Amino acid sequence: MDFCFFSANEMKEGDPVIRKLKFVAVFVAVSCIGADARAESIAVNFMAEAWGGGPFPIGAAEEAGYFPQINWNNTNPISNGTTADVAGPLPGKLVDNAGVDSGAGIAWFNANQPVGSDGGNTTPNERLYKGLIEGPAFGPTWPQLTFTVSDVPYETYDVYAYLVGFGFNAEASARIGGEEYFYTQSSNFTTDGFIRATSTVLEEYPPLATYALFEDVTGDSFSLEIIKRDGNRGGLGGLQIVKVPEPGSITLLVCGLAAGLIWWRRKR
Repeated sequence: MDFCFFSANEMKEGDPVIRKLKFVAVFVAVSCIGADARAESIAVNFMAEAWGGGPFPIGAAEEAGYFPQINWNNTNPISNGTTADVAGPLPGKLVDNAGVDSGAGIAWFNANQPVGSDGGNTTPNERLYKGLIEGPAFGPTWPQLTFTVSDVPYETYDVYAYLVGFGFNAEASARIGGEEYFYTQSSNFTTDGFIRATSTVLEEYPPLATYALFEDVTGDSFSLEIIKRDGNRGGLGGLQIVKVPEPGSITLLVCGLAAGLIWWRRKR
């Protein structure tokens, strides 16, 4: 950035310094606008057709999730499955937000069946929460609903678990490794919207939540457990893996630094 070292009397309209400042300003603006579109992420939508209708796919061009992205992987509506049971956009593969095979794999097991929630199915987020995989009828130490993702292509990433159940009141928890969040399960995203699970202690009446966020997960694989605590079975509508640091965050930092640099140079 050699334009930082010109003297003030060189700052005339049309001179190289002004042209460089304009170029940087345009570059920064374009980078800021496109930041989120370049975020690297993988997302899975668990579809259902029993006890609630369906299936409820998210279209490849539709954005869904608390961290919005396109190219959600829709699974076939089955109880237990693997990557081979991904219906699309690329059958039998987990694509990333760019629609390219990510190389990752998934398996889910200890499920009861795929069912539907009480929410609507009009918007992409409603369809994310409409179909779900339901866990077993018994709590610990009975094996719990588990989703294992392998060959994650990111060194560090966040995992979003989209929490929803079928009809009746339920208390559950979501766990990855030693990190666990306790919550009262929603059965209607349309009325409840996005509510983050924050309680890390088992209590009699945990707060309502519709998603859990596990930050800065490392390693090329992880297992997410949905654990029944009381009432109805725990369930999961979908999950999402977002690379860290998110490209949007990096670009915002660059935007701020560049804007400050331009302001400082103009003041001089």
